[in-house]
Amino acid sequence: MYGVAFETQKGLIPFGNRCSFLYKHQIKNQKRTQLNYAEVLARTPELPPARINYVVHPKESYPDPLKNWFEESNVQRGLENMFNLESIGLPTDEKFSTLDEEKVKQFRDSITFKDGLYHVRLQWYDDKIKSVPSNHNAAIRVLERVIKDLEKKNLYNQYLKVFQQQEDEGIIEEIIVPPEQFKDYIWIPHRPVLKLTDQTTTKVRPVFNCSYKNKDSVSLNEAAYPGVHLMTDMIKLMIRFRTNRYALLADIRKAFLMIRLASERDRNRFCFFLKKGENLHCYRYKTIIFGFNASPFILNYVLKFHADKFPLDNLVKTANNAENLSALYTTVRERLQKGNFDLQSCNSNYVTLQKKMKADGTLSGFDSGWEKVLGYQYDPVQDPISVCPPSCDVEASTKRKILSETSKVFDPLSLYLPVTVRGRLLMREICKQKLNWDDVVPQSVSSVWRTLAKDLSALNTVSFSRRALDEGKDTKLFFFCDASKAAYGFAVYAVQDGNSSLVFAKAKMSPLQGKSLPTLELLAVFLAVKCLPFIKESLKNITIKDVYVITDAPGFCPILSKRKTCLYNIDYRTQLK
Repeated sequence: MYGVAFETQKGLIPFGNRCSFLYKHQIKNQKRTQLNYAEVLARTPELPPARINYVVHPKESYPDPLKNWFEESNVQRGLENMFNLESIGLPTDEKFSTLDEEKVKQFRDSITFKDGLYHVRLQWYDDKIKSVPSNHNAAIRVLERVIKDLEKKNLYNQYLKVFQQQEDEGIIEEIIVPPEQFKDYIWIPHRPVLKLTDQTTTKVRPVFNCSYKNKDSVSLNEAAYPGVHLMTDMIKLMIRFRTNRYALLADIRKAFLMIRLASERDRNRFCFFLKKGENLHCYRYKTIIFGFNASPFILNYVLKFHADKFPLDNLVKTANNAENLSALYTTVRERLQKGNFDLQSCNSNYVTLQKKMKADGTLSGFDSGWEKVLGYQYDPVQDPISVCPPSCDVEASTKRKILSETSKVFDPLSLYLPVTVRGRLLMREICKQKLNWDDVVPQSVSSVWRTLAKDLSALNTVSFSRRALDEGKDTKLFFFCDASKAAYGFAVYAVQDGNSSLVFAKAKMSPLQGKSLPTLELLAVFLAVKCLPFIKESLKNITIKDVYVITDAPGFCPILSKRKTCLYNIDYRTQLK
């Protein structure tokens, strides 16, 4: 049903065509009015080409360092997230606001499990959702451009097949909406994304722009409550992935599309157009979608909710006992299936488990020999990890372009910090020159960038052993701190049985106004101590016997010993040159 009704204190007052208040199967024998695509298009006002290009061929005004994690999503995460990466590993005292607590509680209370599927009610900002326009004119004009582009590449039929499969699986449904009622629904422009890597199962994917808005309007993403931030937990997960002998990887098939929208009103906010033959067809999603800024939060929260009902573990898991890992795979698969979540793209460095995955039809079918794990490349055969290979433009010549290129390397553990930090140093030099975003940088800067671009592009040739630590062995952590006039930071090495491995590193740029070197050395030590609880929590299954914070700056021991550092079991020592 997709009828419209007035909500009063005494109830709902429906109005409109009676078919609007019947389910699809109830009106299947009634004659439907076909919407001729050409006629509808002729009545649709033209849009400025720049606005259409913004949707169909979006150009980032800033680099997005989260691409390697959320490459399928068109969620606008904002420039501030790039700088939030500076805070990874730093504990925060920030707590949920009253609004967060209220919205999260309302969302949790809305979760229901019906007909083998989870259903949720979306959380909105009441003052904003009423201001979101229909956007039907924009959606039709964007569709016109998408059709032209895909037909030139002979890909439009393949694009339609994705939606046909979704309709067959009950993810989307066709709705009957006469043109005069387009304004009563929210229509989302969509475009294709072509993925040509071996790790992509579907080469053409639709991406919906829930951030689309006119100059003075509100977008659907702005009106939605986005949920709480979950990124730090993923960093901890990556650190834990580097423990123990055996590893288990798994992905959830079409995870977002497995969560249904319980409210008819919510479904009417995720409508879109498709052209089939000569007719225009109206559809809407019955699920959350890629491109909606609350989808990552909703998925993670529902999985947590499901885990409380059917206990399961992380989908990235390690163990020293291969049989236990195999049993875990079976248990997780069975319990996720109870929530209609199916595992896919599974893999392991344990050959017997690989065979079981193949028999179950869940083994990754990619031929490249490596898998993606939270932004890194992982080879299950040789067991190393490395960054995903960036393709840096050596000829980048503007402040905007160089910033975008330097952010292509996604290395949350900072294993490649000695190289990647040079990008931040270069950007600071460019900022000092007070150039506009699209000004051409001086030749001296271009020369430095060309050298750096080649080094960044070759980073994936350097790999690290995934198995850095083992549970059940005594471990020592060494925090090596240092500073210069340009930057300060630390690197954490873990030592077991005389073998050391780089676990985590962090660096920050020195303030532009300038600080003395002793002050920066102290800041490096402070940063290390500040990150210590995060590291210990990430390695909570590892037996940590001793922690050493080491600096080559003399005179700090008396200062630090006055603090309650003994609570952290830290032995501050000065490494003499």
